[in-house]
Amino acid sequence: MKKLIILFMAVALVSSCGGEEKTEKGNKVKPAAGLEKADGKQESVKFAYVEFDSLLTNYEPYVQEMEKMKAERERIEKAAASVTQNLEKKFQQQIAPLQQQVQSGKLDPNTAQQKAAQIQAGLEKEGQSAAAQYQKDLAALSKRDSLNTVNFTNKIQDFLKEYNKDNKYSMVFAKSGLNILYADEGYDITEEVLKGLNAKK
Repeated sequence: MKKLIILFMAVALVSSCGGEEKTEKGNKVKPAAGLEKADGKQESVKFAYVEFDSLLTNYEPYVQEMEKMKAERERIEKAAASVTQNLEKKFQQQIAPLQQQVQSGKLDPNTAQQKAAQIQAGLEKEGQSAAAQYQKDLAALSKRDSLNTVNFTNKIQDFLKEYNKDNKYSMVFAKSGLNILYADEGYDITEEVLKGLNAKK
């Protein structure tokens, strides 16, 4: 989520409209002081923001993908735990006969120790293979998460460009945590953006 916030922090949507307008839910679009553009012209700048955490946690495609990611991570962790338990069980099963043979005098301790070391080495090799697969699965999940970050950020930005096709806003900020210390609720367009995003799913 932090990656999304960073990528989305300020979507610049240049506007040349003046005066006071209203959003769909009645919030006022308030122009800020005039700013000088690169060409030297003064222009009224109008801002809006979205509550980013609220946007994501209620954006249905994002929620669904996060649920899939969670289920996949749980599957990976469960598989790794199962491998560990199976290896421990196999070790105990293969060591037990050696211990019995030593106790009954059918096998000398040194030979039993050598065989136990061979068993352990074989199981460690299996464990290393399982650990490598575990890391591979986690890396694939991390890559998927990164692709999701780009995908959902692009979807939000593309929607805002369409939403702002009448040049209502100059900038739309992502409000999350303390990145914006104060914002008049009149600038909040979260509800409208969320409604539009979910309608496009």
